Amino acid sequence: MLGRSRPALAGGFFLYEIGTPDVGLASAGYAARAQDPSTVFTNPAGMTMLDDSQLLVGIQPLYTHLSFSPDASTTTRGTDGGNALVPLPGASFFYVYSLNSRLKFGFALCDYFGGAIEYNLNWVGRYFLQGATILGMSFIPAVAYRVNDWLSLGGGVNVMLGFLREKAGVRNLTPGIDGQVKYHDLTSGVGGDIGILLQPDQKTGRHYIPDASRSQFWCCTPLKRNWPHPVDAPATARTNGVDR
Repeated sequence: MLGRSRPALAGGFFLYEIGTPDVGLASAGYAARAQDPSTVFTNPAGMTMLDDSQLLVGIQPLYTHLSFSPDASTTTRGTDGGNALVPLPGASFFYVYSLNSRLKFGFALCDYFGGAIEYNLNWVGRYFLQGATILGMSFIPAVAYRVNDWLSLGGGVNVMLGFLREKAGVRNLTPGIDGQVKYHDLTSGVGGDIGILLQPDQKTGRHYIPDASRSQFWCCTPLKRNWPHPVDAPATARTNGVDR
């Protein structure tokens, strides 16, 4: 018997919920709807659908729950860590300036990926991870032009600022007293935001966000005792309560 495997594809950490009307619409018509200034991000070509200059500011809290369940096979003593997911506030800003009926300029400020996790310091997985935060904030200037009655083109530059913080416990020789290692990093990257809007009979939109991580940061989670690769970031370690 012969068989053939399909290629493995990876999905990035992408949040549709960024304080826009998409939250209440389940992101239906995400790239084609173009009903408010958030189209600067979802499809910059959609700015040509707005009759005049418009401003949209959104605020959105995000609360979720995640817990770990140790069992009889758990080899490290400790607790379940409690609810590890930290409530995360979010906000966004979108503005479209209408120069005329065909040419529009826009600007977006939003964070469409990120999250925070924080376990109790004495949970069973503390030697692998005690807490981590990864956040990305995008600054997107964009422009759109209506070519004719059924075709609009748009594009912009996605300047992303990324922040990483992570910490893990360190097992000391003295029983009951753990050390801790921390590292953090702040970096930036530049990508793009490209869109096309077609209106032959009904609106059809296409939206593509090229990679904005040319100078991306990497998160090294200590999954092994001999951490296989270093982190190019400031780090501090504490042993028996003394910073090193």
